Amino acid sequence: MVLLSAYNAPFLFALAFIISLGVLEILSLLIGASAFSHLDSSLGSHFDLASGDNLLIQALSWLHIGKLPLLVMLVLLLGSFAIIGISGQYLMISLLQKPLPAGLMALIAFVLSLPTVHFIGRWLAPYLPKDESFAVSEDSFVGSMALVTQSAEQPGMSAECKIVDTYGQSHYLLIEPESPDIIFTRGERVLIIAKITSARFLASKNPWPNLL
Repeated sequence: MVLLSAYNAPFLFALAFIISLGVLEILSLLIGASAFSHLDSSLGSHFDLASGDNLLIQALSWLHIGKLPLLVMLVLLLGSFAIIGISGQYLMISLLQKPLPAGLMALIAFVLSLPTVHFIGRWLAPYLPKDESFAVSEDSFVGSMALVTQSAEQPGMSAECKIVDTYGQSHYLLIEPESPDIIFTRGERVLIIAKITSARFLASKNPWPNLL
């Protein structure tokens, strides 16, 4: 396979765009501002991705848009698209002795990149706060109420929740139930009762459902 071939054009463009984003961010940081920080704050102020019932909002939430910095999301999406596409063409040439049309492989790579972004983003989200303007200790989350944003698959398994700190910043954490027979569902409020790691906490059902 020749990497710089027409059948790899969409994926090479994606890689070139990633490099351009990196150069733009570095240049903007040199002058004292992030090129994407304003877009991050604007996105957070216009969409409540944790509690929206709109299908589009749920799709954006599934991709962790608004939970991760915009630059990270773009790099994840474009990088996954490029790697899957180039690898797919290599596989086609190995099996069929010819690549797929660039448009068809681009469509396949885009579809496969979405779940890739979802799973990598879910792993990264607790470690990459959307806004780092104020430092907040994870210990301060204990005793706070949180909103479940992604349900657990079955009782006893971890779920994802959103907690808002005293500065109004949103943090996304993984929570485990205090009892193995408890299952957390999207949209319910829970009480953070203990810290397990910097990004994983123990939680219980809301003890005051009529008040909070």
